[in-house]
Amino acid sequence: MADNIFSRAPLAAALVAGLALCLPAGAGAQTAPLDCRATEDGVHDCTLYFPGGTDITDTTLTLSDGTQVDHSFTAEPTELQAPDADTPRVLYLAFDTSNPARAAILRQSLDSAWALVEQVPAGTLIGLGTFDENFAEVQEPTTDRDVLQQAIAGIQANGQTTNLFEATLDILNALPAAPDGRRDIVLFSDGNAEDTAFTLRDVSERARKSGVRVNGLGAVLRASETKYTQTLERMAEETGGLYFGTAPGNANFDTENLSRIAQLGEGVGVVSFDAGFVREGTLLLTTATGRTLRYQIAPVGPDAATQEAAETPQPEPAVSLVDRIPVVGWIVGSLVLLLVLLLGLRGRRKPPQPAMPEPAPTPEPTPMPEPEAEPIKVFGALTTESGEVLYLTSSISTLGRSSDADIVLDDPSVSRPHATISVSRTGALQIVDLNSLNGVKVNGTQVTSAEIKPGDILQLGAVKLTLGYPND
Repeated sequence: MADNIFSRAPLAAALVAGLALCLPAGAGAQTAPLDCRATEDGVHDCTLYFPGGTDITDTTLTLSDGTQVDHSFTAEPTELQAPDADTPRVLYLAFDTSNPARAAILRQSLDSAWALVEQVPAGTLIGLGTFDENFAEVQEPTTDRDVLQQAIAGIQANGQTTNLFEATLDILNALPAAPDGRRDIVLFSDGNAEDTAFTLRDVSERARKSGVRVNGLGAVLRASETKYTQTLERMAEETGGLYFGTAPGNANFDTENLSRIAQLGEGVGVVSFDAGFVREGTLLLTTATGRTLRYQIAPVGPDAATQEAAETPQPEPAVSLVDRIPVVGWIVGSLVLLLVLLLGLRGRRKPPQPAMPEPAPTPEPTPMPEPEAEPIKVFGALTTESGEVLYLTSSISTLGRSSDADIVLDDPSVSRPHATISVSRTGALQIVDLNSLNGVKVNGTQVTSAEIKPGDILQLGAVKLTLGYPND
């Protein structure tokens, strides 16, 4: 882990290279490419745009081969603006009004919505809509907070079914134009989608193509309905949005979580870290709130000296006497020389040469035996409740529901990227929660990051794993 230092913000701002925070389709918003520039003294300077400002407290830098790199780290605010920050952002709040029995939940959701509106930066266009069997726009996007407050107060639950996917597609069609990353939809719902003509994939693909994030605020009446909120979580993961849930029967969302949605795309900071000329690897940032942001470091740009040398015009080489001879002169001279050689060799014949014996064939070299492949190094083993053993074969392994994870846990309670287990140079193991929905527990205690040892019981969502050594 890095020591935090706060000293090089001006240098970082001057030499910064751009970062675009865009969510991959499957792995969520934590694998964005990080394009940095390495300076002559080994400092990497990058600009990050992320919610909540520069509240980064801890970092881990891992090379592509899994080796962790010691490094120092700086996070400072900057005068730079987020991309298109001068363009009004569009935020659309949509409420599930499909069940009159959810009237109390809806009223709490409306209160949370107004708390969200109060935290949104001035100048943001905010629209309101409802959905049940059909989508209905309550208020077209406006900056007038008084109009929004009156519109929110008049929303009621009076529907029967929930066409969640169709409604979200309708909202995407109704959103005003804005640059990518400056449009957000927030769905207040239990996530129970009852439409059959459209799917989650339809919504995710349309949202990504439109540059729109879909955020979910899930609230259910009963604990048995919690499974439906997975739809909202998946929708957020696949479009670059955020998801937050509450306890059953409650829709009073945490103010800090509402603030993170309100500030999406508004946070700006410069990150600078010193780790020599690292060409590629993974940078893991942990915020003060426990959120983990993961970036892939792309090959860095040229350093300042190389850049200057490449841009300096080179003098034209001096023209020699040989270069001054015209092409015709070379052709005539070559013909004269050839004629002299032919006249000198005319009439001379070489005596017949005796036949030379053919050389004996060279014996084929004895093939060398193929080198044996190096055995795969195993750092640990995870045993499931059913007895299946999953091996940790990398110094940093990703665990999650996604097929791209190093260790795939096919359970709906597990997030697509749920956690990582890394190995330090001393051989110690550490588990880090990747901002998962259902969290990580070690021996029954909720953690965001913890050192683990053989015999510990790890719980990701509803999946329990026992940590041991490979030969246990």
